[in-house]
Amino acid sequence: MAVDNEPAKNLCIKSGFTLESNEPAWQARFLDQPQRLLLGTSLPSTLWCLKCCH
Repeated sequence: MAVDNEPAKNLCIKSGFTLESNEPAWQARFLDQPQRLLLGTSLPSTLWCLKCCH
């Protein structure tokens, strides 16, 4: 999502996402697009274990 999209960022954070990284400014300029944020979430380890073990 774009760095300056505060409503979307707040919604994602309230939904359990965390900020992983910012796109470097030089990369956004090179791609001629707004700088973006990378948000992520993790799966509970119990889900991972159930998926792997079966």
